[in-house]
Amino acid sequence: MSFRKRNEPILSSARHPPPIVTPSTTLRRPRPTPSSTTTSHPSPATAPPSSPARRPSPFFSSHTIHSTGTSTLDKLLLHGGQPLGTSLLLEESAATDFASVAARCYAAQGVCNSDTVIVVGVEEGRWGAELPAKAEPKRGSRKASSSSSGSGGDADSKKQELKIAWRYKLNDPNSKAATDNPEAAAEDEEYCTPFNITARALHPPSTLKYIAVQPTDTYDAILARLTDLLADSRSTYQQQHQQPLQTIRLIIPSFLNPTVYSDVENCFDPPKLLKFLSSLRSILRANEHRMSALITLSTSLFDSSLQDVNELGDEGNAVLLPWIETLVDGVIRLIPTPSLSKTSGPPKTSTKDADDKQGSFQGFVDILKVPIVSDRGAMVVRKTEYAFKVGKNGLRIEKWGIPVIIDEGAEKNTTQSLDY
Repeated sequence: MSFRKRNEPILSSARHPPPIVTPSTTLRRPRPTPSSTTTSHPSPATAPPSSPARRPSPFFSSHTIHSTGTSTLDKLLLHGGQPLGTSLLLEESAATDFASVAARCYAAQGVCNSDTVIVVGVEEGRWGAELPAKAEPKRGSRKASSSSSGSGGDADSKKQELKIAWRYKLNDPNSKAATDNPEAAAEDEEYCTPFNITARALHPPSTLKYIAVQPTDTYDAILARLTDLLADSRSTYQQQHQQPLQTIRLIIPSFLNPTVYSDVENCFDPPKLLKFLSSLRSILRANEHRMSALITLSTSLFDSSLQDVNELGDEGNAVLLPWIETLVDGVIRLIPTPSLSKTSGPPKTSTKDADDKQGSFQGFVDILKVPIVSDRGAMVVRKTEYAFKVGKNGLRIEKWGIPVIIDEGAEKNTTQSLDY
């Protein structure tokens, strides 16, 4: 057995001696060209500054995400929020209006983050006056966090906690491990603000920007007003360089609703509708570092009762729905239960926490498309695996499944004596 010196390199064979590196033969890293620097890193005029309200996506670190105002909806999108430069479509397959709760929380989160919120097709002032207020912190949460951080706990209690599986321990928001870190809880509240939809927040009228839809307006007119608002926000940045560009949240509630879009023939015209959605998608891609969109749509508008057999064929305007889902980046469908689909209007909420905990689910949630992930070819379609309910803190989505019923008398029947 032969030994080698410590600094001597190990070679595979003697035919290939180690290369001799001299100062004249050293390879230097090429300097980046100006074109490569501009394409790899966004310019300061397009990328907003770092903020606790924005985070990099855990799947794709090159994309920035922000919260939708609903923590359970953020988890459903797999990124922990909505990526900037994408659009999210909330479908509702009934005459109810549960999606409006998520839309108002989406706008309220933008107000809390000092974002530019643009709302299309609603009455100026009325929709913004119904934004939810911030939820007050619970009294027991501060006491529990202060007592746990001050005392530190006994050794016996810590050993008992270690016996519990870590995944069950950390996923439980009411556990001691979740309340022992108040800094992480405060950081999550800055990212996704908890709201109380039974209370109303007082905001100045200039907080939201509205794009009214007149009966004679076309999709081109709506896009022209939207581009003007984007140009105004960019011009103010060029005049005041110290003021950073704000994140823009575009909200289109009750899209294609006949009460707002009264010209049904032009609104449901396939070339005009698909051109509007494709133009909206190109605007989002051009502002991928500072803009996102949320659209709410009722699928009952695409039933066979609204079809035009002569122009669109036997399927009517139901053919448009798959095309709309193709031109958006994310699709979440809310399916209320049949008992609730008969009643129209905004959902009723309870003001007591006990009613929220004991209340049953009000419908199912289907995941049809996830931003960026579905475009990369991942299969993320989930149907009737989640359920939702609207409570005091807004829309809440949880995992749903048929509970297992255990028969206590089955064990007694198995221990019967056998006579031979």
